[in-house]
Amino acid sequence: LRVPLRSDTPATSRLSIGFRPHAVKVGHQDDVHDARYTWLAGTVENVEFLGRAIRYRVRIGDHAVLVDEPHHRGASRQAVGTDITLGIELARCRQFAA
Repeated sequence: LRVPLRSDTPATSRLSIGFRPHAVKVGHQDDVHDARYTWLAGTVENVEFLGRAIRYRVRIGDHAVLVDEPHHRGASRQAVGTDITLGIELARCRQFAA
């Protein structure tokens, strides 16, 4: 994943990227994706109902990502094992020295 570096980041630094679970958009691989987001393919590993949201743990390569999707009455949930895409708006990400 390529992201623009902050101006105060040394060029030789290793970085971690962080974002809040509710800042991620959930999509399907055959959807038309909004160009404002960087889209990553993953697989749902776990589903947890939190009341106002459904929390998904999604496997993307070697990493697990938590995603909170707002829960609406009658809305369907993504099942464990489902391939989905996650949309991340880079402006909502934070960079941390690794």
